[in-house]
Amino acid sequence: MTFRSPDTPEYTGEELALILEAGEPIQVMDVRAPERVQQGRIDRVSADRFHNVRGSELIRAASIGDTGLDPEIPVVVVCGMGKDSKVLALHLGSLGLDARSLRGGLAEWFNLTLPRLLDPPQGLERLIQFDRIGKGCLGYLLVSEGEALIIDPPLQAESFLRAMEDAGARLTGVVDTHVHADYVSGGASLSQRFGVPYHLHPADAVYPYDGTPGRIEFHPVSDGEAIPFGDTGLTVVHTPGHTEGSVTLLLDNRVAFTGDFLFVESIGRPDLGGKEEAWAFQLWESVSRAREG
Repeated sequence: MTFRSPDTPEYTGEELALILEAGEPIQVMDVRAPERVQQGRIDRVSADRFHNVRGSELIRAASIGDTGLDPEIPVVVVCGMGKDSKVLALHLGSLGLDARSLRGGLAEWFNLTLPRLLDPPQGLERLIQFDRIGKGCLGYLLVSEGEALIIDPPLQAESFLRAMEDAGARLTGVVDTHVHADYVSGGASLSQRFGVPYHLHPADAVYPYDGTPGRIEFHPVSDGEAIPFGDTGLTVVHTPGHTEGSVTLLLDNRVAFTGDFLFVESIGRPDLGGKEEAWAFQLWESVSRAREG
């Protein structure tokens, strides 16, 4: 796999994601301050291939040995917005390293959304998963009989809309499985833009710390309610614990969109709303219900 450009020493976020997914060897040199790195970084490389050296120090390196980098492995240089990393990638290149900057920096990485076309179950013409690999978040586009439903969209949801346009579908609704702690949902803005319902459990329409109600317009959903689109629909199952309004969306009892309630090898955190004990008990009940059901 080659992503070389003679004009600029850069990788786009998508190019880097594909390299990492393909398992190709690459090193990450993050040139931000260590305290910024602790707040978020590219974590899809092994610890021995992730390096953090301030840019002001790295620029003074006079040899490859001064950098701590493996001279045999390509390196991507990362900063906040992709500007300082260009200069530092050129410097590493002058030392003899195969070095490129991450275009747009961590800002682009955290906004990157990769669409993955999944085999659609009966009742759907198209099922697309959108992987925000920098955030570890997933969203979905479901299409049935030319009608589309979007689940858990980010604020920048253009990739969802392009996929919907490619499918020749029209949006009939947006639903959030819960209010997300790690990104701003695009559900309310898509609802306003397309004049469609924004489905959300009312328990997640208030600030959990003091009960202050939110100011967004939404269609409240409840346990057992159906969200129809095309010739099928989703059934809402209230599964609180990660948040008080967390829901799981079932497609004919064959597919479950769980949000952050359940993961492949884990469950959602109950400690993000300041009510760890109460939410942990709710989460236990929800997991028990899911096992029985």
